[in-house]
Amino acid sequence: PTGQFDQELDTNEAVKTFVEGQGSKFVVFQKGDVNGPSTCPVYKFLKGDDGPDIKWNFVTKFIVTCDDGTCVIRRNDGVLSPASCEAQISSLLESKIGKGSPTARPAGLRLGMCCQAPDIDQ
Repeated sequence: PTGQFDQELDTNEAVKTFVEGQGSKFVVFQKGDVNGPSTCPVYKFLKGDDGPDIKWNFVTKFIVTCDDGTCVIRRNDGVLSPASCEAQISSLLESKIGKGSPTARPAGLRLGMCCQAPDIDQ
């Protein structure tokens, strides 16, 4: 979550309560900047030194794969539904674990979107 698009709830606790009320099972990260001089470190990493600003937090998705200390970042702008990235994610998983092995979890594969660890006290 970020307050940079004038749509987010005011506090980290309010954001956490809202998404849990929607049935979300993922970790809720604390609010942080995704653009500008105070961009949180994860988004600096995801966007890179010359990457464009995130225009709206719901339409930019990042798919990150890491192996042997090297990460490949795939940025998808203008994507409303996380499901629209399903083909990309499935292809990456197939290349890592092969077909017919749905429970395998290669140690070097990390897919996700994140910012700072949750800290409700702030």
